[in-house]
Amino acid sequence: MDTDDIAHEKRLELTRKAFESDEKINVVYSSFNVIDENSDIYSYDDIPLTIREIIDGHAHNAVQGENAWIDLATKKNYTTLTSCTAVKTSLAVKEPFPALSVSEDTHTWYRYGAHPGKYVFLGDFKNSYRVCKGTGSRSRSANPDFYDQKAANDEQGFEKAVKIYSGFNNVAEEKIEQIRTGFLVRESLCMLRVEQTRIAKDLLKKSVAISPEKTQAAVANLEADNAEKEFLAKIAAENLK
Repeated sequence: MDTDDIAHEKRLELTRKAFESDEKINVVYSSFNVIDENSDIYSYDDIPLTIREIIDGHAHNAVQGENAWIDLATKKNYTTLTSCTAVKTSLAVKEPFPALSVSEDTHTWYRYGAHPGKYVFLGDFKNSYRVCKGTGSRSRSANPDFYDQKAANDEQGFEKAVKIYSGFNNVAEEKIEQIRTGFLVRESLCMLRVEQTRIAKDLLKKSVAISPEKTQAAVANLEADNAEKEFLAKIAAENLK
């Protein structure tokens, strides 16, 4: 947790109770309010888009249970902040954060979720995440290749999760293809939302190369508005020509 973030007073107590309630639980996480330099809570419309997407992911169908990495990769793209996440020590030791400066947390959340065990979302409280007005992510603002690196690092973490999951389960290749195309399509949506159309197109091209039919199904199943789905479907169709 950064020094300017604020944990809810019940966070440690409730997190510990969650871990003690079920030995299969590997990860316990919660949501957060976004606060400014004066500790005032942002209105929803003033929250930066990338952070708003995380919060939206908690508002309905928050990722929980076993095989959490699949929903993370194909539906949400992200879980929550590192300051709102607690991990079983044995798993944290086994799957350390990679030596990356971009999207190292997503890389790790995928790998955690691919191990046998459960994710649990605690929705009874919110921590506080400070974003000073007029500022953005330090890594994003100082790195012109941020989104290229994010896409590459997310894909690397995803593929490591596939390997971990396959090591514990006898999974048909068709199922892996379905998950992989779902990931590539969801990642392309993430890039589209931050106006990184070139990267979105590259990701969709990879997905179509795996399976045009599974790509179309993944686009149709996205938690997205119709305009976004139509745009992605159009790009995917162009890769079939």
